[in-house]
Amino acid sequence: MDAERAAREALAEAKRVGLRQGFMTFLDNRRCAQSAAARAKDHDRTRKLRRSIHR
Repeated sequence: MDAERAAREALAEAKRVGLRQGFMTFLDNRRCAQSAAARAKDHDRTRKLRRSIHR
């Protein structure tokens, strides 16, 4: 999935920037991605709810 590519990019970034800092940005990015996915799922749920209300 996308996570593997993100991990590889984060590793490359870590080598460039310095291990600790790169890993922190990797964790940050992953948290952002997770929250974005959760938001999308939530948005989908509200859309379905609205659709069911309209019927």
